[in-house]
Amino acid sequence: SANGQSAGSVYRFLITATGLEPLGKISLPGVEQSALFGISLSCDATELFIGAPGVGTVNFNSDAGTVFRYRRTANAWQFNGEVPGARPVR
Repeated sequence: SANGQSAGSVYRFLITATGLEPLGKISLPGVEQSALFGISLSCDATELFIGAPGVGTVNFNSDAGTVFRYRRTANAWQFNGEVPGARPVR
């Protein structure tokens, strides 16, 4: 949700000659509400980066968010770590 009301999910599709075929979704357990997980993406054939700019803002641990990294395996995207944002200077 772009309005910050949910953590979000990333839905995967395959482009076919007749349209889009759903392939499932990626949700990250434990991401707090308003994390905006999935609001930004970067992807190539082997890596997927999913932004969650609201991670940490609910508990005020950080205001910079986190990027979650996935690596392509034979038939799925596998979680491959995260890159936390630096806490902004106030």
